[in-house]
Parts: sequence; C-alpha cells; structure tokens
Amino acid sequence: MKKIIYSILFLFVAFGFQSCVNEEKEVFDKSASVRMSEALANYSKVLQSPKNGWRLRYYAGADYAYGGYNMIISFADGKANVASEIADTKDIYHSSYDLISNQGPVLTFDTFNPVMHFFGTPSDSSLDGYQGDYEFVVMSASADSVVLKGKKWGNKMIMTPMPEKTEWKSYLDSIVKIQSENVYPDYVGKVDSKDVKLSFTENHSMDIAVGSSSSSNSYIYSTKGIEFNVPADIAGHVFKTLEWSSADTTFVGTAADGTKGSFKIYISPEFKKYIGIWNVTINNVIYSATVAQDVPGKSFKVTGPKFPFPFIAEYNSIDDKVSVLTQEVGTFNGNIVKLCPWDASVGYLTWSDGIGMESTITSKSPLTLTFADNGRWSSYTVSSYLLYMFDSAGNRIGAYTGGTYRFPFVTKAVKVQ
Repeated sequence: MKKIIYSILFLFVAFGFQSCVNEEKEVFDKSASVRMSEALANYSKVLQSPKNGWRLRYYAGADYAYGGYNMIISFADGKANVASEIADTKDIYHSSYDLISNQGPVLTFDTFNPVMHFFGTPSDSSLDGYQGDYEFVVMSASADSVVLKGKKWGNKMIMTPMPEKTEWKSYLDSIVKIQSENVYPDYVGKVDSKDVKLSFTENHSMDIAVGSSSSSNSYIYSTKGIEFNVPADIAGHVFKTLEWSSADTTFVGTAADGTKGSFKIYISPEFKKYIGIWNVTINNVIYSATVAQDVPGKSFKVTGPKFPFPFIAEYNSIDDKVSVLTQEVGTFNGNIVKLCPWDASVGYLTWSDGIGMESTITSKSPLTLTFADNGRWSSYTVSSYLLYMFDSAGNRIGAYTGGTYRFPFVTKAVKVQ
C-alpha cells in the first residue's frame, strides 16, 4: 500500500513539476551574464563621469570600529588617482582598478595603492590590519552618488562628486585644519534642557552620554565639521552632522526636527590630579618622573633623568586612565626615534599604532597607578618599552644608541608631589 501511495505522490510531483516548467514565464529578456555586462559598462561610465573625481567617505573596522576617512578618487581607463587626509594632502597615489562580476558587481583596486590599501594591510599586531576593504560591491550608481559596500567587512560607503573647481589639496587641507583644531576629547552642552557629553575617541568614534545612558557613533570629518555614518540620537533628537566653530571651539548642530545643540570644550576635573612628580617603578627600580600638561584634558608630557626623550601619555576621561602608546619621541643621527611597546618576557617589540600600556588606580592616597597591557597587541603582552630608530621611509634601523633604550617591566607609579 505504501508503495502505491509513494508512486502516486511521485507521479503528482513529476506532472506538477513538468506543468510548472512548461508554464514558467520568462522574467528577463536577457541572460544574467548580459545584464551584468551592461551594468558594469554603465557603472564604468558613471565612475569616469565627474570632471573632478569623487569624495569617498571610507569607513574601516568591523561595524565601523575605526571610523571614517576622506579619500578623493578619479577614475579613467582603468587607472585610479587617490588622495586622502591620511597622507600628505599634496600627494596623489596611482594604481589600477577594475569592475568585475563576483557574485554581483564589484569595484576592485587590483594593484597596490598606499591609500586604498592602507587599512587592509596586515601589521605585526593584526593580520587584518585596520580591517579595511579595497574591494567593494556596487550597490547603486548614478551621477549624484555611488553607494558601495565593503566586500569583506561590509561597511557601507558613499561617493559623491567633488565640486568641479575645488582643488583636491585645499579641500583636504580644510578637513585636516578642523582635525588639528579639535584636539580636545570632551564637549558638553544641553539638548532640550538635558545634559549631554560628547567624547571623541582616537578611532573617529564618538561616545554620546545623556544622563546615565550612553551610545556610540562613528563619524568622518568634513570641510565644516563632522558627519555621522548613521544619524546620531542625541537626547532623543536625530543629528546627521555637527559643525565646528574655531572661534569659540564649539560644535553646533540642528536635528532633523529643528532642535538645536551646542557643545563646548569640557576638561575633566580629574585630569589635573595627574600633574606633578611621580616615582615610577621600572624593573623593580624607582625613577623620578615629571608629568606636565600637554593638551588640556587630553594628554601629558612626561620627562625624567631616566628618559632620553620626553614622551606623551594620553588621558581617557571616560575611564579615568592614562595610556602610553607607540609614538615618535625625537631624532638621532638623522633617524626617527620611536618609543616601542615590548613584551620583555619573550623579546618581541612592535611599532604599530595604538598599542601600549594603560593605568589603573589602585590607591588614592597616595595616588598610585599600576600598568598593564591595553589589549591591542593580539599576539603578545606589553610589559615594557624600547627606544628604536627608523629611517624616513619607516624602515627599522636598530636600537637607539644615544643613551638608555631599554625600559623593562614598567609596573607602578606613585605620586609624591
């Protein structure tokens, strides 16, 4: 009986399938390959159409973690010219590009370009680099905008035509100028009588605190201020941009519903407690160090007899922590000297940005800090620092030879004055 039922079911399915196939209506007049070829040809024309190239709002990092950066690109006959705020603004870098079919239309920069490949280039601390794309799925393209999606990391990016008479360098310089003026990490203001604090992080991300609640948005600098990658909710109102006023060092903006916001520099009262004389423990030996204000509310300059060069300690007002990260500290014999994080237990060092140690307050009287790896070096644990020399091209020369270059096992600092 079961065999009969199965046979009947099989016949129904077979006939039904055949009927569906025979009655299927052709949706497209052209094959998929022909449609893709036509789309790629159209996208090629769109890319080459602006007379002064495109402004690309480039976002790096999984889920926009490393924020946005401006790139200006022109396309012509398979060659791309690229300039950016992340490089010298007068420099234009050349490489090839192509439009290919790869599970959809894809724009690829298929030869090395120092700007386009910067965020995706592996470093000694991360095989993914800064998690940047140089291949993009073309989501849409018109004369007004091209919408791209990073093929690997999935960040949405938008290109819009550059103004025809605007020089690339002057455009980028205006962006860099705002960045250089916005050296302060924190701003406060009121929106609808609610207290708001905006905190800028090192990765072009902003923490937005309203009362006891907080959120985070990535942003990119513009010629007027900043643009959020997605509209930011500030005290229940949606802001797409904030404009910078250099005259009074203030960010101002208007929400979609017309609500105004104005945010002035804020320096945490906790910042000043770090200024003074400290005893720093290095390899179980205590050395004196002087901590002075560098950028108010943001950083300190550290000097001392043990240290051949002054160095910078960054302040994080959100966590009330101090960090010492990879940095250039001076020159020697024509070479650049960098303070490099070091895992002294295994002997490896790094000169990648953002890696180092951060403090934790373990006593308030006297003020005492302990130091530990900040978690940014995936392969090793920072416990120490080395001074190393590099040439102008960034190639490592060797250890600094003008004085002390090893600072093993930096563990503690106690404020004494």
